[in-house]
Amino acid sequence: CRRLTAMADHYAARFGDAPVVVARAPGRVNLMGRHVDHQGGHCNMMAIEPDVFVMAGRGPLGKLRLINLDRDRFPDAEVDLEDILDGYRGGSWADYVASASVRARARRAGGSWHYYIVAALARLTAECPEEAPRGLQAVVAGNVPVAAGLSSSSALVVATTEALCGLAGIELPPERFVQLCAEAEWYVGTRGGAGDQAAMKYGRQGCVVQLSFHPLRVGETAAWPDGYALLVAHSGQEARKSGNARDVFNQRVACYHIGREMLRRRFPQLTGRVQHLRDLTPHSLNWRDAEVARLIKSLPEKLARSQVADVIGAEMAEKLLATHDCGHAPYPIRGVVVFGLAECERSRGCIRLLQEQDMASVGRYMQISHDGDRVSSRDGRWQWADGKPYDDHAVEQLIMRCASGQPLAEEPGAYACSTPEIDSMVDTLLNIPGVLGAQLSGAGLGGSMMALMNARVLEEAQRTLKRDYYDIRGLSPMMIACRPVAGCGILRP
Repeated sequence: CRRLTAMADHYAARFGDAPVVVARAPGRVNLMGRHVDHQGGHCNMMAIEPDVFVMAGRGPLGKLRLINLDRDRFPDAEVDLEDILDGYRGGSWADYVASASVRARARRAGGSWHYYIVAALARLTAECPEEAPRGLQAVVAGNVPVAAGLSSSSALVVATTEALCGLAGIELPPERFVQLCAEAEWYVGTRGGAGDQAAMKYGRQGCVVQLSFHPLRVGETAAWPDGYALLVAHSGQEARKSGNARDVFNQRVACYHIGREMLRRRFPQLTGRVQHLRDLTPHSLNWRDAEVARLIKSLPEKLARSQVADVIGAEMAEKLLATHDCGHAPYPIRGVVVFGLAECERSRGCIRLLQEQDMASVGRYMQISHDGDRVSSRDGRWQWADGKPYDDHAVEQLIMRCASGQPLAEEPGAYACSTPEIDSMVDTLLNIPGVLGAQLSGAGLGGSMMALMNARVLEEAQRTLKRDYYDIRGLSPMMIACRPVAGCGILRP
């Protein structure tokens, strides 16, 4: 591998001839189960060919020295490690990363590439203070497109954690490894779940793997069927998990928690049964879909930030609101909760559809799911920052549809983390016969989309996107036909 040869040359030139470990982590796509891993939902994951390598060795005490082969975009970095856990005295990692000092450091870092390596080292040091390396030097190389919704940042954290464990001889159960990688990213300022990291750890060659969370469980697998292709295409808009984008991501997660807590308080019979949003699905409650839709109607369509403490209590509100600052933007509680409950139902059933090779139904679920992230209409007549409205009339109509037999899984909801550009790409491909479904890839607010199609129309889909999206915007096409590959690990000689 030319990348590994180049990494070895750079390592020797900068750091000398010393023992190293080399770790790899792949990118990922989540075929179904977007935005719900942190709510205990299912994800249907594929590890994909683009990947990140980290070549690491022990360095001078208290120093982190880093080289990225793509130096034009990711400059060399040297970090003093003495204060990376400043103020941490053990106890709750969630409380520590929510502290003002850690949040301020993350904002100063501004999403810099090296800060994800700092985060991985900080979390492992907090977990294994005696074993974790006290000094590190590393060379990094990756070809996962950055800010594209393919988890380049998570791949960097996972590969770094693999390298650190290999270097220090730390053996972690896979479930704990995944959780530590996810919690490392909280240090950077995002408050997502463990889906991306689990996809990288548990990826299987040629298969989609279903994962569920709280607790993490590896579920069934489905072989990717012959005759079908999954095309991932970058919009040209970077999906940065920093600044305003990070605030929107974290605000949406807060909407889930606010909605769940409001329902627990309003309906005491739910209190002992509901710990996560997925516990409110028709499947989890063993309720009819229409009964769950009636619960949703009791939620406000939107809340002002100043109202949150009044409905869930000051202590919980303080923790949730500390993760983001969206100014005076309202909290779209009802639409986000509808999306989350429906996506939990879609993602739970997806693996069975894959096993049955019912790819038409998988594609239909993808279209419905994307409509839940959509911010512009197919005909271009509207754009809404918070997606489809869920006023009282809309929820009454949902209740009636569910009472008539429509599953909640067929309702899109309104998470609204797409962009007009990604909506346009989705709609362009859905006009091609043989394209079964298309949706946002990753957390959104830029990045990529994915489309499921008959393999025979793959080249037509690529030509159409080039002509009708990339060329008219003066962009170079950025498309990958994905297939499932193996997960992360240490490279052995």
